Amino acid sequence: IFAFNMQGLGADALAGVLGQKFEIQTRAGCDCAAPYGFDLLGLQPDTEMSRKPAWVRASFSFIHDESDVDFLAEALRQIAQIRDKITFVAGKYRCGSVN
Repeated sequence: IFAFNMQGLGADALAGVLGQKFEIQTRAGCDCAAPYGFDLLGLQPDTEMSRKPAWVRASFSFIHDESDVDFLAEALRQIAQIRDKITFVAGKYRCGSVN
């Protein structure tokens, strides 16, 4: 599990940038990961919240190796550094300095 500060960047935006800029396929949302996510955050399922937390999930299989994990971690580091500059334009997430 990686921990990067993505505050202010929605799960859909993060998944979009990972897919469009880094060709990393992920799944964004809350419902199917909610029980695990709530447990990680120490929340009860009936906790009153103004905003529901969401997660971006990446899956690894036997075809992946350590370099794939490193690539994902580096992509997340780069996105975390510019998260406040990411915008949605014409159906794509634009993030300027990420190549």
